[in-house]
Amino acid sequence: MKKGVVLSVVLILVLMMCNIPVVSEKNPHRAYREYRDSLCNLQQEVARLHLELHQKNSHAVYQHFLHAIERTATLIGEAEPASHDVVEGMHFSVQGQLELLLTSGPLTQNNLFNLGYTEEDIADLTDSLARYNDYYHHVTVGFTPEERERFHDLGLTDDDIAQLHTDITDYYTGIRTYEEVVKQSQRELLYIQIWLSLAALKILLENQDKAKGTSDLMNAEEKLLETILNSSNDQKSLEKVKAYSKQVYKAAEHQIRKGEEGYFIDFFIGLQIHCGALTALHGDPEMGWAEVHSYTRALKECVTSPERPTLSAVSEQEQPSKNIFPANFAEQEEDSGNIEETNENNNRGWITVLVKASDATDLEFMQIVYYFIRDVLMPWAQQKLIDFVKHCITTGVEIASFTINVAGAILLLIITAPGVGGEWVHSFWYDPSSTFDEIVIDQDTKDRILRQSKNKNLRECEQDGYRELYDHPDHIVDAVMCAARLYQSPDGHYFFYEEKVLGDQWVVEVEDVGYGLGRVVEAYKVLCSDFECHEETYDTIIEKWELCESFVLKWSRSGSCITWI
Repeated sequence: MKKGVVLSVVLILVLMMCNIPVVSEKNPHRAYREYRDSLCNLQQEVARLHLELHQKNSHAVYQHFLHAIERTATLIGEAEPASHDVVEGMHFSVQGQLELLLTSGPLTQNNLFNLGYTEEDIADLTDSLARYNDYYHHVTVGFTPEERERFHDLGLTDDDIAQLHTDITDYYTGIRTYEEVVKQSQRELLYIQIWLSLAALKILLENQDKAKGTSDLMNAEEKLLETILNSSNDQKSLEKVKAYSKQVYKAAEHQIRKGEEGYFIDFFIGLQIHCGALTALHGDPEMGWAEVHSYTRALKECVTSPERPTLSAVSEQEQPSKNIFPANFAEQEEDSGNIEETNENNNRGWITVLVKASDATDLEFMQIVYYFIRDVLMPWAQQKLIDFVKHCITTGVEIASFTINVAGAILLLIITAPGVGGEWVHSFWYDPSSTFDEIVIDQDTKDRILRQSKNKNLRECEQDGYRELYDHPDHIVDAVMCAARLYQSPDGHYFFYEEKVLGDQWVVEVEDVGYGLGRVVEAYKVLCSDFECHEETYDTIIEKWELCESFVLKWSRSGSCITWI
């Protein structure tokens, strides 16, 4: 379970970092840049947690989890000012990101290995992509009766379910501004915070040391509740909430170490309120206070009732797997491995092969829609919160399996699109044609493009094309990611050609330097309306390449690439 939660956290981080645009060197946007750097640091911290799970010092691992939880809560707050500090622009949808991955062929894995993940980890992450996309695709069609029944069991009304369908569809298919993308990352960071908290609780429950002495949990909870109810939403009140909530979860931790597992609910409530205070103190008081107040009802019930729930593990036999997908979901064979998509009703025309994924359990279903149902279910009543936490921490196999699936979809996104945004990158690892394992951009590339933008021997439209690229170097990565065609010239260089939805065309020339490595020679935007070659004039650059310069088409995209408009 712990390993799966860590991978799910990495996944969410990666999705955000794939979504979040890189800022321009000419306008540093300090708040946003610092926020983005902090995300990178958190990604590395989570990767270290994953490696530490194999160590025997569970107390140290537990403390490191708490540090990552607090760091995540802080980032939620920092995302608010960062969202107002990002450059203007549009970003393509989650659906588009998944399409790039699922139609791209073999995926390179250099960054994952550098973070410490094994081949087995990467295989688990890759295996999750098909199911992740399939579920969201089918939600856009509509919930099944079984899914609607489960939502009703969770307390959602028909209107709630209709709004849930709209929210998930918009999340999957919507194209957003950069500001909206950064703001939306708060929701994903909150998801990370929750599942890191569950992992920390799981570690605590599995490593009780029969601590001695007493803890003043009841007094700490009473002080925390009084502070929240009488707060004026100012910084002084927040500092008190932060301090008292830490006293609560540390006192509950002591009780759990003594073997009194029922105090898991006090631990979880105290930790989440503590995180809400951190969010409020680091840039977003509105969201932070909302998080604090969402747990007030459950906290009050802890204060007024001395009874605590029992905690017993749910075995795999007691927790049967239930298929949440529609009856017309892609045919599954008994043996694991690659299966062929045969059902036309599945409506995934651009996917021809997917990796077999097992049926999703109740817990997995809850996690898939967690972002979206959470606001409906809050503020938490104690029993609803107990059921949620208890279910998550007593079904280890299921949560590990699903969180790895979620992690795969998002972790691979950051690896395939590390250069999204407005600054130069040194290298990237995504080539949809699988011609290169890595493509580098060195200083010679930048200098050549700049020289070409001032080259008086070129036509003005050609100079402007180079200047457009030099001013927006993120289009190098974009053009390779979303290339429609790949040509090879007689001298052995490769030319990635991209044409956007509104007609903009971009070209990236790459030389093969061996061992799977490519180097960008030059890149430009196609702005000329005609192209001369050997005293002949051609209407398109493609015609010039094919009919005059003997370029050979090496690869073409079979489907569309949903990209920036």
